[in-house]
Amino acid sequence: MILRTDKTPPMGPHAVVLDKRANRVGTVIDVFGPVRRPYVAVRPDNRELAGHLVGQLLYVVRRE
Repeated sequence: MILRTDKTPPMGPHAVVLDKRANRVGTVIDVFGPVRRPYVAVRPDNRELAGHLVGQLLYVVRRE
């Protein structure tokens, strides 16, 4: 999945993407594009549910 953000998020196995109910939906694998509004590549945990996330607000958090 490719997302757009206003801030540069963390990357790697500890950078987790959550939905509005705080359910884990994936992991950040890359950040690219302009510094002010970068794109974030996310590897979804469940590819079948990824299509249902279109248009939803998602959150990136760092979990240890």
